Amino acid sequence: MIRAICALLIAAGAATPSYGGLIGSTVDLKTHFPDLGTTHGDMGSVTVDPSTEFVAITDYVGFLADVSDLKISIVFEGSTATAFGSAQFNGFEFAFSGVTITGASVDASSDFSPRQVSIQGNSIFLDYAGISVPAHSFSVINVTSSETPEPGTLALLAAPVAALICRSRRSTRSAQ
Repeated sequence: MIRAICALLIAAGAATPSYGGLIGSTVDLKTHFPDLGTTHGDMGSVTVDPSTEFVAITDYVGFLADVSDLKISIVFEGSTATAFGSAQFNGFEFAFSGVTITGASVDASSDFSPRQVSIQGNSIFLDYAGISVPAHSFSVINVTSSETPEPGTLALLAAPVAALICRSRRSTRSAQ
């Protein structure tokens, strides 16, 4: 019986997904200016799928944001160069739920880069304050994450362990 329960535990552990992409998570996009304490625009929340895109970014004319499985792309579609105004903070906050954000870095293919990329909890902040942006350009942020297990998954994994403990206690009592 114990061997069967151990086999079940091993199978359950092997069946648990280890996928750590952003697909299926929820993201809320906000812009902040002139500092992180001031929300300049709120584009709302969406569930990330292969084609998640925030087309109209409030107060950032010509910019759009694309969130895919492993990256965030900020695209500037303007036909002439522009610049983000100087401030303590001028940029974007991507707040995720359903995944744990473990890292974010600028991709070398980017035409323009944020002044700073930072992570606080499950939020990624991209600060472009004072950055010049060429016409028809993009900024790509590579994101690493780990899946946040759902409570139901944890309960399924804990049930066989609880059964083992109960069986062990019964065996100990009957032996006395």
